[in-house]
Amino acid sequence: SGSGATSNVGIYDESALCAGAFRVLRGMVVGWVREVLHYRNVFADNQIVNLYRWLRSPQSLLYEPAIK
Repeated sequence: SGSGATSNVGIYDESALCAGAFRVLRGMVVGWVREVLHYRNVFADNQIVNLYRWLRSPQSLLYEPAIK
């Protein structure tokens, strides 16, 4: 029971440390989507496509098979 509690704290700590980075990433993606929708910015569109491809790649450290 004690080691489970310790591992849960470790997971929480890791999540808390990553929260800021994911907030920045989310802000960038929101900005890219806005650029594509309002200004048809092809560079922002390419960033979105490349980010999606990176997230879907099994070799990526952020790979998540649930993302479709």
